[in-house]
Amino acid sequence: MRHTPSPADPGRFPNSDPVPGIQPVEGWQLCRIASQDGDGFDYDEFIARGPDRDVVLDVSRFRFTPTQDRFDWLVLNGFP
Repeated sequence: MRHTPSPADPGRFPNSDPVPGIQPVEGWQLCRIASQDGDGFDYDEFIARGPDRDVVLDVSRFRFTPTQDRFDWLVLNGFP
């Protein structure tokens, strides 16, 4: 299930929580959204929360483990 931004503020995902242990980078905070797939399995989706918008990170739910180094790289490379 993909989450959509808030209708009141289309650039934001209000149901996201900061990822513990990951420090902000250049004004961006790594956040997670608890999700569930069609088979009932729980997983996290990740977004980068910036000063004026949120960016959904295109990462594998099976292979991505958030670390400070990975988040630093994503921010510094424009979220490829």
